[in-house]
Formats: sequence, structure tokens, C-alpha cells
Amino acid sequence: MKRRSVPFGYQVKLGKVVIEPCEAQIVKQIYALYLNGLSYQAIADQLTQRQIVFFAERYDWNKNRVKRLLENTSYLGEKGYDEIIDQDTFENVAKRITSKSVNKRKTPQEIGLLKNKMYCANCKLLLTRYISHGRDTWKCQNNGCIIKIRKHTVDVLLEQLQQVLITYVPSINEQKEDEVLQSESIKTLDENIKTLLMEDDINEKAITHLIYKRASTAFCLSDDGENELNLIKFNAVIQDIRNDEAFDFSRLVSILKKIYFIENEITCVETYYGEKINLKD
Repeated sequence: MKRRSVPFGYQVKLGKVVIEPCEAQIVKQIYALYLNGLSYQAIADQLTQRQIVFFAERYDWNKNRVKRLLENTSYLGEKGYDEIIDQDTFENVAKRITSKSVNKRKTPQEIGLLKNKMYCANCKLLLTRYISHGRDTWKCQNNGCIIKIRKHTVDVLLEQLQQVLITYVPSINEQKEDEVLQSESIKTLDENIKTLLMEDDINEKAITHLIYKRASTAFCLSDDGENELNLIKFNAVIQDIRNDEAFDFSRLVSILKKIYFIENEITCVETYYGEKINLKD
């Protein structure tokens, strides 16, 4: 099997190794996704699903490939390569890799994960935690509000919420998608693909190459930063939860920015990528 002559994120141009912009952007996203809590396999699944080409039109990513990429010091600007990843980001990734290697235990259901995320659905104020008779309870900051929720009730409601979210389909940014489709680079690639398809002797290899190039170009154009990254994270975490099937408290809470409660019900949640999901009619 052929192998890349330079790491993913670089290309050889006029005999010199330089940064490949689209691939470099993917490298940065991989580091960010890992720091946001995704596993090697979850990141690999996302890249494969998005058909991000690794080499020679192959996009069969796996967890080992992702791990090697996260440990490659070339991205720091070493070994004659230009810098793609800054030193702080690389070190933070290395710390998480080391931490996960040393500690393989399951993630505990830490109270701290819910801090500043639980809100009263009536008052729209944060719920604060206090302990009464040895029991964890969350109550509204409005002293006149009667909303109080036991920790056990919160766990039950979050488990029910997970079942709702694994079937949820995030909305598509139609305006951004339209901007991508109207871009000159995409229009040109579409015309080239149409031209090849109309030829009597269809060149499948050339068409495949253009399709992959179009997908990569569209991704680069549609990536508008943090919101796009968080949407990828949301989809990946939900896919992880679907695969595992079991309730995963920490992974579920990691994608939620605000959770609105009434006495025995979650009425609405807001995710980190801007989606507001109403759970009560």
C-alpha cells in the first residue's frame, strides 16, 4: 500500500514541503475535537463520514491514525515543517493522552459538570446546589420560586433526555449552504464534473477525483469557525452515545450549554452550537 511522503496537512510543491491549507484546517479541528473530549474513534468516524481524504482518495480513517496525528511533533514546526499547531495546544493534547493512558476508569458523574448549566424554566435563573439532610438538591436563585430538584431526579431526567437527543436531527444552516453553492470555485468544479459526465468515454477516475476535490473545497468554504466545530462535536458525541447505548452522563452534559428544569421535567435545552431544542409542547 502506498504511503504519504509527508504528514497529513502538508504537500510537496515545486520540490518544497509546504502547508496544504484544507488539510491543515482539518488537523486543527482534530486537535480541537480531541481537547473537547472526543475519543480517537469518534474523531475517526467523523472524518470517514465526511469523506475527508487522507491519501490517494482514501478516507478510511481509524483511531490509530488519529492518535499518530495527535502525537506528531512535525505540526509544531519541527523537522523542517512549517507550524500548524501551537505549542500550548500540542502540550494540552499530550496531557490528555497521558491522563487517559494512566487512568482508564469510567468517567464519574461529577456534580461540577452541571454547574452553570441548570436553569429554572420559569424564572430563567441559574439553579444552585445545596445539601439538606445529606441530600443534593438544586433550587432556583429566586427566593420566591418553589422550584427544587433532587439530584436523583436530575439523573433520571438527563437519562430520558439522552433518549430524545439520539434521535434528534440538527438543523442545517441553509444560508451558509447557499453561499457555498454559489461560490465560483464550486460552480467551476460542478461544470467540470458535468462536462466529464457528458463525454462518450467516461473517465471514472477523473470524475472521482473532482468529486473528492469538490467535497474538500465545500468543507473549507462552509467552515465558519466555532459554530461549525461545535456542530461536528455534537454529532460525534451523539454518535458515540448511540454506539455505546448505555447512559453516559458526562458526554451528554458536555454538549449542553443550558438545561431548563421545572419540578420534574426538562422543558428545553440549548447546545453549544446554538441549537435550542424544546422538549415540552
